[in-house]
Amino acid sequence: MIDSWLVKLHLKKSAEVFTDLAGWRTYYIEIMLTIALIAFPLGTVFSLPNYIAEEKYGLIAFDFGAILVIALALHLRARISLVKFYYVLIYAMTLTFFIFNGPFYARPGWLGMCVVTAAFLFGVRAAVIATVFNALLLLFMYRYIGPYLAAWAPLYFEPLRTWIMFTMIISLISVMTSLPAGLLLSRMNGLLLHEHELSEQLAREGEVLQATNTELNHEIAERTKAEQALRESEEKYRALIETTGTGFVILDREGLVRDANQEYVQLTGHQDYHEIAG
Repeated sequence: MIDSWLVKLHLKKSAEVFTDLAGWRTYYIEIMLTIALIAFPLGTVFSLPNYIAEEKYGLIAFDFGAILVIALALHLRARISLVKFYYVLIYAMTLTFFIFNGPFYARPGWLGMCVVTAAFLFGVRAAVIATVFNALLLLFMYRYIGPYLAAWAPLYFEPLRTWIMFTMIISLISVMTSLPAGLLLSRMNGLLLHEHELSEQLAREGEVLQATNTELNHEIAERTKAEQALRESEEKYRALIETTGTGFVILDREGLVRDANQEYVQLTGHQDYHEIAG
């Protein structure tokens, strides 16, 4: 069933299409955005009563806007950079949920997802930068945004060092999960590129071998044609000297008979050529 949906959405592709990690990244993002286009409306409908009760109308507007933007991005995926769009979308969702709902429950995991996604899309260096950015972002929100939001109020009953410790733990977990993934993907990309180079080399060698084989077949055909022509010439020559009624003989330098027709054999008083052959 899933394969049929992917085919209809033009997301089902063969593994031979991808020669490096960039192709796999784009393919992964297309699938994730397709899933988001299905899951996001369901989550919005499920959360809508709570949002209305808590008067979080900005979050409602964001959810519906995100759904429209995802649908538009999938429609225009051939014209835009899905990699950059996907990463901006994840960060926009993370910041929006942090601001409106506070840094509680599973929302800190979104920051870790942003770092791992950075490692997958842009490499290890981007993951480190994203980790530092997240740490600074948490400290900034605690100092300048949280005090003015009701969702953040429970956080300020604890000392600042608790938030700093929380920030350090989130950063450490993000690095520990993203670096192995980034290094592994970098290695995978190198292997894919090497495999592509080998495939191209084999293709070039195959073309050379095919050209050589074609040339050899042509030479064999020409040789066969020449041999056939020689046999036909010999047959014509033999038929000529055997039907003229005149004796023909071929002698070598020592005067030995090397060839003769039947008329000459009979003129010498013999019946068979082998009786006079030198």
